[in-house]
Amino acid sequence: MGFRSTTVKGLKQLKAPEEDGTEQDLEDFMTVLTDEVTITWTSGGDLGYFLEALEEPEINEPDPLTAAEENNKRKVKEYDRLMDKYHSRKDDLEANISAMYQLIMSNVSSTMRNKIKATIGHLEASKKKDLAWLMSTVDDIVSGYEEGVAPAELALDDALEHIFEMRQKRTESNEQFVKSMLRSIKAYERRGGPFLWTPANEQELKKFMDKAKLDFTAASPNRNTMTQDQEDNARRVQKKAIKERGIAMSILKRANKERFGDLMNELKNDYLKRPGGSPSDAFPKTIGDVLKLLENWQPSSAGVRARGLQIDGTRRSTQRPGANRSPASGTRNPGVSFAQSGEGQAQVCFLRGKNDSFFPAITCRLCKIKGHYQSHCPVTKDDTGAGLGATASEVGKIMGGILLNLHPETYINPFWILLDSESTDHIFSNLSFLDDVKATTDGEGLRLHSSGGFLDTNQKGSFGGFTVWYNPRSLANILSLALVCEQYRVTLDSYAENGFSVHISEGHVMKFMCVSPGLYAYDATSVDMSKLKLAFTFLNTVDDNKTSFNQREIRKADLALMLHRRTNHMAV
Repeated sequence: MGFRSTTVKGLKQLKAPEEDGTEQDLEDFMTVLTDEVTITWTSGGDLGYFLEALEEPEINEPDPLTAAEENNKRKVKEYDRLMDKYHSRKDDLEANISAMYQLIMSNVSSTMRNKIKATIGHLEASKKKDLAWLMSTVDDIVSGYEEGVAPAELALDDALEHIFEMRQKRTESNEQFVKSMLRSIKAYERRGGPFLWTPANEQELKKFMDKAKLDFTAASPNRNTMTQDQEDNARRVQKKAIKERGIAMSILKRANKERFGDLMNELKNDYLKRPGGSPSDAFPKTIGDVLKLLENWQPSSAGVRARGLQIDGTRRSTQRPGANRSPASGTRNPGVSFAQSGEGQAQVCFLRGKNDSFFPAITCRLCKIKGHYQSHCPVTKDDTGAGLGATASEVGKIMGGILLNLHPETYINPFWILLDSESTDHIFSNLSFLDDVKATTDGEGLRLHSSGGFLDTNQKGSFGGFTVWYNPRSLANILSLALVCEQYRVTLDSYAENGFSVHISEGHVMKFMCVSPGLYAYDATSVDMSKLKLAFTFLNTVDDNKTSFNQREIRKADLALMLHRRTNHMAV
């Protein structure tokens, strides 16, 4: 039996439009659910993919053993282990889908529940626990496409009108905007067919298939032709690519003009330089391309000056046009970066208290910075309460450490966990994350430096599988990327999303999303701490994996790894 929570911290009841329920409420509802299952449910990563894509992830069955491999005991044992894992993932996904169906139904308002039950197909979907049907139905209700309320043609017209009128708000993150667009487009496509599919697209698809068939036959040794299944698969993949290209352009066109107006002009000018349009033009071709472009594009100096923004040799505290927002609220955490020099630092003007309070008219008696009371000061350098003395604080061991720069309006959420590539050690300031906090007994200590002084600590605690330093006056909870990689598998696919995935155990993933250029954070504001800590208990350790191999094989693997390290090659 896998772990599946029946309650979700921070999940608000989803209401119907008649009760002032909005599409943003639905987006927040699904985000909280996805974060919950991904980190705490057994094999939650597969269900998280389902909630995002509305389709089951591809779980491939292990390739069967060859005749020679069947006589190899180690190969047979490894194959049996992979088959067990395969069946376990399939069973967990089926159980998770059924549990999620019930969880959603129990967290919607009575009005929303009645609307769902009144929808055609509910009885059959309820028996099968058809989660895709339920999510599509809820999406239709929230977006105003409700069966039986208006003629189908009028509902389709309303859905198109809604899409064409969508615009990214100035404070809306790129990821939130892309998700909102995709949700509205999918709602239309469920009954209106492919979005923006034209006769020209159909002709392009036909030309592609004609060429693909000829190329397949030419490459075949026996001049074979495509089977029907191969042809259908090639057509499906290419049609999806053509359709996604149109959706990508539609999303880009509706990006915030204040932030991305210059970007659209650049792309149009680039297109005009390539008569007739070229496959190599700079317009994005996929949803991932759009998000990557919006996240990383920066305007030219001329464009910035035209909008009256300050340009100088220091880092500006104003928002970079393509920057992402905080994972909690959609507003960016401005001006936080790691491994920067101390030159040109800006003065800290406001800081929130350690208890998340904010009083802009109050000046702290200890650090002389507005925004919090003395009792909740987050930036004093020692017990005397002397001023900060500088806006940069270095956190590190005596042999080296981290340099953290603060800029105007900087505030680091105490429930964020930062993943930093420059850190040499883990350090936390929020005690609620930790277990077994105690002073070291061997004289080991951590020194926090700033140009105004330093603060020492000799306390350590446990965060899941990590041993971390603890200092309540530290400005952030920080995990060292280098040390995390030594314990867990870490992946990053910037085309899918701008974030690191730390695979803490089988089916449990912590996602550190980009909240500022170079700053990645895991937002635990709405995460149940007990469930987060429980996820670490599912870890398959290296020692567990070694049981599948004999001592001779383990010794050879260790020698190979040693050789890789000595020759400065990366182990794969």
